[in-house]
Amino acid sequence: MYKSTAYLFKEYVYIHSSNETTAGVWLMSEPVYKVEKNDIELIGVKIKEALSSSKTGIPHPTNFKGLTDPLLNQANVKSYNTFAKNALCISINSDGQFIRLIPRVNNGPKGGYTAIEEQAEKLENPDPKELGEMILKVFGYCK
Repeated sequence: MYKSTAYLFKEYVYIHSSNETTAGVWLMSEPVYKVEKNDIELIGVKIKEALSSSKTGIPHPTNFKGLTDPLLNQANVKSYNTFAKNALCISINSDGQFIRLIPRVNNGPKGGYTAIEEQAEKLENPDPKELGEMILKVFGYCK
């Protein structure tokens, strides 16, 4: 399984890879990409790159300080609370053939994001443009 996440914040889509630790916890990881929301094909390209960077079996961290810094630096904000107040979020999963896009409800900075499974979209081997178009459509399902 390969995982990444996409956020819509202001006029940009932020995409990062996710890695699974030896404890089974998925954590944000680099690379983090910032793409203008109207650059549909590049959004799809960067999602595929983030998915291909996803790993399993990394050591579980003992300190989580700074985990979101690469995302916050790209978004030019000082805190995750500032970012999370207004960011829409999509979880992205792939088995290598299918890519599943799961919109999420924004429960605020302290509440995190909750999946809206019934509105998930699944694509089979999409090209970057098709993937970028679907991401923008799925952002419309986010709350």
